Amino acid sequence: MSTTSQMGRGPVAEALSLWQNARAMRRWLLLLLILLAFGLRVYHLDHFGFWQDEGLTPLRSGYSLSQILSNQIILQEAVTQDTHPPFYYIVIHLTRGLFGRSDFAFRYPSVLSAILLVPILYQFGRRLAQSRRTAVQVGLLAALLAAVNPLQVWYAQEARMYSLAVLLSALATYALWRALSAERPQRWIVVYALFAGLAFTTHYTAGILVAAQVPFWLWLLWQRGQRRLILIGLGLGLLLLIPFVPFTVPRLFTGAETNYSYVSPLIMLQDVVHGFALGVTVDFSQWYVKLLDVGMAGLLAAGVVGPWRAGTTRAFRWRARSFLLVYLLAIVVGLALGSLIKPMYQGVRHIMIGSPALLLLLSLGVVTLWQRARPLGYAALAVVLVGPLLALNGLYFDDSYAKDDVRALIDTIERRAGADDLVVYNNAVLLGLHWHYQQRSDLDVTALPVYPYTAGGNTVDKLETLRDQYRRIWFVVDPPADGRDPGGLVAEWLETELLHLESHTAFARTIRVGAVAYDTRPWRLATVPPNGQPLQMRWGDLPELAGWHIAADGVVQAPTLWLDLLWRGNLALPTDHQLRFRLLDPNQRIWLDESRVLWADRKRQRLNGDPLLRLSYGLTLPAGLPPGPYTVELLAWDAETGSALGDWTALGSVTVSAGAAPQPTLSGSGLDFKNGLHLLGLQQPDSVIRPGHSLPLQLFWQADRSMSETVFRLELVGPDDQIWFSYLSHPGPDWLESALWPADQPVGELIGLTFPVEAPSGTYRLRWRLLGPADNPIPVKPTWRPWYTQSATLGTVTVEEWPLVTTLPAADTIVQAQIGPAIKLYGYDIDASAARPGATLPVTLYWRAREVPEQNLFVFLHLVSEADQEIVAQIDRIPVNLWRPTRGWRAGEVLTDSYQLPLPADLPSGTYTLYTGLYNPDTLIRPPLSLNGEVLPDGRLALVRLTIDSDQ
Repeated sequence: MSTTSQMGRGPVAEALSLWQNARAMRRWLLLLLILLAFGLRVYHLDHFGFWQDEGLTPLRSGYSLSQILSNQIILQEAVTQDTHPPFYYIVIHLTRGLFGRSDFAFRYPSVLSAILLVPILYQFGRRLAQSRRTAVQVGLLAALLAAVNPLQVWYAQEARMYSLAVLLSALATYALWRALSAERPQRWIVVYALFAGLAFTTHYTAGILVAAQVPFWLWLLWQRGQRRLILIGLGLGLLLLIPFVPFTVPRLFTGAETNYSYVSPLIMLQDVVHGFALGVTVDFSQWYVKLLDVGMAGLLAAGVVGPWRAGTTRAFRWRARSFLLVYLLAIVVGLALGSLIKPMYQGVRHIMIGSPALLLLLSLGVVTLWQRARPLGYAALAVVLVGPLLALNGLYFDDSYAKDDVRALIDTIERRAGADDLVVYNNAVLLGLHWHYQQRSDLDVTALPVYPYTAGGNTVDKLETLRDQYRRIWFVVDPPADGRDPGGLVAEWLETELLHLESHTAFARTIRVGAVAYDTRPWRLATVPPNGQPLQMRWGDLPELAGWHIAADGVVQAPTLWLDLLWRGNLALPTDHQLRFRLLDPNQRIWLDESRVLWADRKRQRLNGDPLLRLSYGLTLPAGLPPGPYTVELLAWDAETGSALGDWTALGSVTVSAGAAPQPTLSGSGLDFKNGLHLLGLQQPDSVIRPGHSLPLQLFWQADRSMSETVFRLELVGPDDQIWFSYLSHPGPDWLESALWPADQPVGELIGLTFPVEAPSGTYRLRWRLLGPADNPIPVKPTWRPWYTQSATLGTVTVEEWPLVTTLPAADTIVQAQIGPAIKLYGYDIDASAARPGATLPVTLYWRAREVPEQNLFVFLHLVSEADQEIVAQIDRIPVNLWRPTRGWRAGEVLTDSYQLPLPADLPSGTYTLYTGLYNPDTLIRPPLSLNGEVLPDGRLALVRLTIDSDQ
């Protein structure tokens, strides 16, 4: 008996075990899909800054709950009504205390909403098919498509209400579907009412979906004999809608809103297919994307047919199809009808509440084809997965889909503006973004014209008042979208009345992300100010630099060193002339090297006579700059040719006050070493560099203890994994004693990476190692990673080849002198008329490489007195303003090499000869130089013979 019983229970127990194992497997698969959704949504979550609409989220969520419920937004002198309901802002009001106020924190509730959509669609898909096997397939596939859906990922990474509205509407719709098949639907009525109400108070378009779903409730309750409940439900619904009437109905009759225009319903239907399936980060004009669109439309049609034929009634099939189609298209139809009154559509986000329906229908379509023919099923899977992969690649790695980078613009302004500067926005709506990103409390900000007024006489009066109050005005140029400054009055007044200093732009898609700095002080001066320093400097045909000065008696305050240069003469200059500034410490280490356009304001190009023109140049102090004295050096150069117009000239000294340099603004993760040292991050002036150049890197260290026994090794790793450069040094700057690291404070260190002239084009990685006593490696890891390794990568640099010029120039003198086996001096230009004591002699040499030189050679220019053969003036340096070491020259390349040879002020009258040639800086040996086949003595070529009269 016992044996028989065991045999009888064996198959049942085995079937139960298989079912339990399959159930556990489904749960694990669902968990993996949820983790996949989480990873896709948090990856690069704060890579882009907030765009204009996102700026309203930290603003409105910071109000009190009563003010949030009132839908009010305070903007300058107006209290305006937000066009969105309050529930999302209430959520953010509560979560900002939990998650913080970073971009990541404000977007995280959208991430959570989008993640919760995955298990909801899994359950929803399971309920759409009565066959258990088909139900599981549809549910898991719907969850997979939700996890990787580019539209859901895009809006999960936005601090707006769209992901929350999609989730709440999906929960309400799922509750309705469960009610349609439940024997006792009363509890689902409560669930539906809760989530439908929350969805409507999150985004008003949810009301269209709710209205379209009312017939399903009427049919259900009528079938169940709940006619009294129908009346009660309709009455309660109308009562709940009454508080929203003042916010919604008047909007129907106020005319087209800002940036709205009529959109054809066909465009909206097109967005249902490719917008819901592929999001906004693919190029829909590409043929393969159009092919994917066709495939998605075909799967949508297959999903409408559905895999629910076997084992289902005709009523169930009709109900399921109509239910999903209403879910998919209700808001599209509603907005299309509403647009007959006024435009109501401005992109896929306004209809995306219905996007889960497309994912469900696509899942049903794929399963339908899979069950009918496996090859068709594989093709269907390819369609629904390849498209999201393309779109996600665009989202993460194609910067053309980035959001407006107002964050970068605000950071630039704050790093360059002085303490007595003002930021003026033309578009007052952007003030919310500025307040969100503002780091400097000492920098005032406003908007003109003042919201909600239109630009006019009062705006001009305000501008004149601000001119008297502030040293500089930083004008953010995006105009008011509501047309309150139709003629650009603010921009025109600033450009006409003030001195244009500099312009900055950042990436933009929907608005103009740019700022212009203006100087409010008089720009014509009679003499050099009392605290200034007179000068008499000239570079070629540039005007005379008559003096310079800075504020505060030579003491520099953070974050920018503003230099006033005083010019005398004609400033009708070509646009390619620039000034290059350097800041050197007493040990001659270069802490700053920046170029600025010589003359940014083109309206006042001519200035003749005695008055001086004051131009102001702002140089951003590097973070971590130690306090103390520095020398400011200046070089004029031609940005088009890269040729210097002279040599570096010291203007004078400045003193950086303690704490003057701003704290570093670092993005991304740093490196953690196991001994307590942290490399917080680095700043580099360029991400693209030429072979042979040096790249300055500003490092920011933080240590828990003394680091005297450690050194770090920085390796430059090329695309072929070859190490092209290695830098070894102690962490921290030279001026910091190793035993006195400040606790919890970043310490700046300036280093330089030299890129070999033969370094090929490509992207190079910066690999970091830390070595302790006896060169023992200290483990390191990126901040985000839990495990340590011997080395870690932080930072990349792209090397681009120099443009290859092979066209021979029209030189005044052509010599074709051969220097060594690889180099020819093709010719030269010399302005001999400029040769006089105290002047500079312009010399331009034209080199041509016959082959790649084997050595790095220096150029020399020697002016030699014929009386005693003494060198009276000379220049020795790397060719082309130190930028083109000869080992980086390519066969057939022509290089233009310009010099300004300074002549001594006490140069006596006499005859002089100017020589040139090349030499090895390590051995001082000159390669043989021949002219017309004759080898010249001393490896030098006489360029010109000059007669100088010191009495002239």
